[in-house]
Amino acid sequence: MATMMGNLYNALTAAGASPEQAQAAAEEAYAGARTYDSDIKDLRGDIASVRGDIANLKGDTRLLKWMVGTMFAVVLGIFYKVLGF
Repeated sequence: MATMMGNLYNALTAAGASPEQAQAAAEEAYAGARTYDSDIKDLRGDIASVRGDIANLKGDTRLLKWMVGTMFAVVLGIFYKVLGF
């Protein structure tokens, strides 16, 4: 006998299904539930990967902000020298 969901089996037999049909349905539901568990684990791994990518993007954005600020200061210095203030 394969692994199955006991409560589902009991509910199906109480509802009037034959024991063979209830067993087959409960085993199929159990197999489907196991598939969902592995899918959830895969999704958690993917979410962790995306979080790492977001952290990298935040660091890159911070660097770009500093680069733009530095270039702005250099351009202001050039204008200051050119206009003779």
